[in-house]
Amino acid sequence: MPEGTLDGDVREVRTGTGAAEFRDQVASLSDAERTRFMEKRPRAAIQQLRDARLVIENVMTCVDLIVRFHVTAPGYAKRAAGMLIVRPRALGGGSVPTIDVKERLYASN
Repeated sequence: MPEGTLDGDVREVRTGTGAAEFRDQVASLSDAERTRFMEKRPRAAIQQLRDARLVIENVMTCVDLIVRFHVTAPGYAKRAAGMLIVRPRALGGGSVPTIDVKERLYASN
């Protein structure tokens, strides 16, 4: 495998409203359509993504929804100035809200 390749198994667990909304989106799709649906999700973060072995568990029941798949993204990490640069948030989208608990030195107009 070439240097800088991101490779691994992903297990995503959705509960509550998130699981219900996802279930609504994929329940009526065939396996091939589910695979295409999942392939579109993280592409903004990883340009050369290849998914394999997609499994979506508990689509038709009201328990935790589990999505499993394998990701291989060649060239995800890059060498620059003698360092290996890795972008955060390989999967998922949007930003995670953070709370800065440090004391402010300047006004936050």
